[in-house]
Order: sequence, then C-alpha cells, then structure tokens
Amino acid sequence: MHFLEQNRKAAHAVTVFIAPRMEIPNGYGIEFAIKKFSLEVSMAILVTITDDSMLSRKNIRKALPPELGAEITEACNGQEALAAVYGGKAELLFLDLQMPIMDGFEVLAELQKREHNTVVIVISADIQPKAVERVLALGALRFLQKPLNQQQLHQVLLEVGLL
Repeated sequence: MHFLEQNRKAAHAVTVFIAPRMEIPNGYGIEFAIKKFSLEVSMAILVTITDDSMLSRKNIRKALPPELGAEITEACNGQEALAAVYGGKAELLFLDLQMPIMDGFEVLAELQKREHNTVVIVISADIQPKAVERVLALGALRFLQKPLNQQQLHQVLLEVGLL
C-alpha cells in the first residue's frame, strides 16, 4: 500500500508510506509495521508568460527566481494564453492587460466560465484603481505594475506559496 503526500515547492518533497505484508501481533489483533521515508523530486511548475511585447516577456522570464523551477511557455495574446491554460501548460499565468486579438480582461472573464487550477498574476502598466479592482474581481490573484520589480515578484510568489 502506498500513500503519496506532495508539497509544491521548487524542489518537491514527497513522503511515501509503505505498509509491508508483515504482521505483528499486539494482543488485540493485527497491526501493520509502517515504514516512512522521504525523497526529493524535482518537478517544474508550468508557467505561461503572456504579453504582446517580446521585451516584456523576456523581462518577466529574467525576473523569475531559479528556485521556482519554471517550465516556460510564451503567449503573444489572450487567445494563446487560453490555449496554454486549457492545454495544461499554465499552472501559473502571467498576464498583460493591453494586447491585440484578446486582452487580459477578456482572458480573465473567459477563465471564470470554465474550471481551471491556474494562478493568475496580472502584470500591466495600466495601474488605474478601476483596472486593478476589475482584474481582482475577475479572479486574478495579484496585480503587479510594469516595469516589473524582481523583489516584488519574489515576495508575491512567496505569498501565494510557489516558493
């Protein structure tokens, strides 16, 4: 019998409990001896960076801490971002608001319609209070201002449990 317990961190800890077929009489019935051991397993977190600016995507990529262990997909617009989310390539989605074809607001509205397990962090130059309020109401976990501050990103990733 195996029971796996997994914590999502940059290097994931997996604890495995094994109950061998070894019976130990205890006076009241049978008790199984249980052995416990831990091992470290490196698993990448799937990250999609969505921005129509190649420079902005590059800056976000460079700001990601190595301990995140990110496997990165890039998207140039909202349609590509949704394809990444629904294609299983985005456990973490960085999303710009102002993009051609489909903007970040539309992506967030679409994500509300379907079940997903993606953490969304908006990174935008549009820092108007109404925009910030709207993206949070649409399900974004955090809003970060461009240009991206690496320390602020690190703090947010800590707060949401990804580091």
